[in-house]
Amino acid sequence: MKSKTMKSSIRTHEGRVALVTGAAKGIGQAIALALAERGAQIIVTDIELPGETADKIGSTAHTFQHDVTKEEDWKKLFTKTQYLGGVDIVVNNAGYFPNRPIDELDLTTWRKTMATNLDSHFLSVKYFLPAMRMKKWGRFIGISSNMVGLAITGMSHYITSKMGIIGFMRGLANDVAKVRDRALARLQHVDALDGVPQPPFFSEVQPIPLFVALNEHAEEAEEKLQVLFGLRQ
Repeated sequence: MKSKTMKSSIRTHEGRVALVTGAAKGIGQAIALALAERGAQIIVTDIELPGETADKIGSTAHTFQHDVTKEEDWKKLFTKTQYLGGVDIVVNNAGYFPNRPIDELDLTTWRKTMATNLDSHFLSVKYFLPAMRMKKWGRFIGISSNMVGLAITGMSHYITSKMGIIGFMRGLANDVAKVRDRALARLQHVDALDGVPQPPFFSEVQPIPLFVALNEHAEEAEEKLQVLFGLRQ
């Protein structure tokens, strides 16, 4: 049985529809719960149905089984979510991060890492940006990692994909800004290791996507994040 709809006195995302990938547990679940608590309708997806997350959210949750590496799954997800009136916020959280020293890294693992961590961002934009352009409002939030600046062995493929996210989000922001759209990509680089963090970690991560997703704080969020994470030239 599903729990009651989550309620909060801070209804900052009322009327918005947010899609969170990789939402079955961890960071994705924490972000989905936080967005729901603030009034958004939540589409939660994962490689397996994220039932636990949906149960915690309640009636404002919409669950889908979704392989972010497959374009057909993105196309189906877009079609199946049209009854909600379109997606306003996309949080690309799904990730793949096996440890493989460079001498043991095979092409299959490399390609799966890129497809999960990077191709998924492109596919989300391909299917959800057009509607955001029409509404003149939208947010794409990409989850990178501070591992890109750490000396950790066996993660060359993962680090490459996470650096690619930063580059893609910058390029996307440039493209949509040229036509003065409000469907803007926001640079989002969560300064924390992926994996299985301790519970306090989630309370630190949640506010960043929430802040970025707010309409009235969009430009301020971009400014602060670029300075905070050294993304400004």
